[in-house]
Amino acid sequence: MPLLGFGTYLLRDGVECEQSVLHALNVGYRLIDTAAAYNNEESVGRAIRKSKTRL
Repeated sequence: MPLLGFGTYLLRDGVECEQSVLHALNVGYRLIDTAAAYNNEESVGRAIRKSKTRL
């Protein structure tokens, strides 16, 4: 389990969320903190699919 994660709590805008998560994955983050209550699952999922990283 990675010690450092990328939080998505404040990322409400779909485009901003997707771009931020994609960048985080591409620079090495492997822990993405997300929850259904954040209402950004679709954007996070799109970023993960677009990422060249395999989690």
